Amino acid sequence: LEVVEDRYNRQELIEGWDQERLGSARVAIIGAGQLANYTAVALTALGVGSIEIYDNSKLNGEHEFLLFKCKEGESKARGLETMLREINPSAHVKGMNLSLERNPTISILGQPDVIIDTTNSPDSKRAVLDYAHYGFIPVVSVSTDTTSGQIYVLHPFERTKLGKLENYSGKTQGSAIS
Repeated sequence: LEVVEDRYNRQELIEGWDQERLGSARVAIIGAGQLANYTAVALTALGVGSIEIYDNSKLNGEHEFLLFKCKEGESKARGLETMLREINPSAHVKGMNLSLERNPTISILGQPDVIIDTTNSPDSKRAVLDYAHYGFIPVVSVSTDTTSGQIYVLHPFERTKLGKLENYSGKTQGSAIS
């Protein structure tokens, strides 16, 4: 029995897989709610090189997937950063406790390879879509409530309001009660 020390060995067996390219990628995740939790854990496990999480909300006692060790009142973005580093210690993860709904603030994103907006905020989505359009950055805009969701992928030269997914404005993300 041969023990393989390479964390990404199994996925590297997939024909055409480029772990080096994935390892050099930079992803900005907007939001730190349930949807961002699941998105970030998958990207971390895959070995995405740099993950930045932007959100200004605090943990408010709700049970969230990766934030079970965090204390009430703690920054969700920073709590998520801590948990993702436990999952993959070699991951470059940064949780930023700030809102990107105002255009001057959003420039902190710089030039990521992709932006994933997991919020249900039309204002956040509008700011992200405008910034990405002028910076030629692909965006994955996702919104959910407890029973449904939508995803919209925008390519760098596409200009549309559809990615705002306004029908989820104000809705709570999370698992359906079973």
